[in-house]
Amino acid sequence: HYHHISGSGIYISIWFSTLFLFLRVCCFACSHFHTEYLELAQKVYSWNAFMLLVDKK
Repeated sequence: HYHHISGSGIYISIWFSTLFLFLRVCCFACSHFHTEYLELAQKVYSWNAFMLLVDKK
């Protein structure tokens, strides 16, 4: 009895298309805000490194 395979296949294709669309939106957002995120990440990283240096002293 493999009646549910066609329905699950439809669900899988919907899930994959949704995931693909989500990944495309993420890639577009990442490429669009790439420099801003990089600068923010560098600021956060340098601030954390600075705080670690202060904690060591």
